[in-house]
Amino acid sequence: MFVSTDSSAIEFTEKSEITACLRVFGAYAQSKWVAEKMVTQYEPVLPESVHRFGLLIPERQSAERAARDWLSLFIQGLSALGVYPSDYDATLSMDFTPLDYAAKAMVLLSLDVVQAQRQIFHICGRNVYFSELLAAMRDENIQLRGVSKETFQAKARAAG
Repeated sequence: MFVSTDSSAIEFTEKSEITACLRVFGAYAQSKWVAEKMVTQYEPVLPESVHRFGLLIPERQSAERAARDWLSLFIQGLSALGVYPSDYDATLSMDFTPLDYAAKAMVLLSLDVVQAQRQIFHICGRNVYFSELLAAMRDENIQLRGVSKETFQAKARAAG
């Protein structure tokens, strides 16, 4: 939900105010930001708890990967292009949160109603650096060539 480039100035924890986030990219993330702001605004009335999910991906044990989730589409896109921007920021990372992990964590946290009141929980996997994702793709024999950001953007535009 939060932009990693903001984290150099501010570290986001469960205690962080949602308004401390400097930028929120994408309509989905923006809707989560607004929803959390609305829920916490009525704190005296609602015994709310907020669950901040990472990027949800298919279940860990699923033999059949969902071909339409964001991560799969991203990998398919890079694979189809055959290139990646070699001048990416080395700190670029994403947290991938398997759906089964997120669901189990939310259920367990929700069962303890008294403890969960007025709490904020981060339910997310560890950060995976873009370099790690590229290495995993190479391990799966997906061959990618590093190119400049401009070349990458031109290839992506040409691919439609």
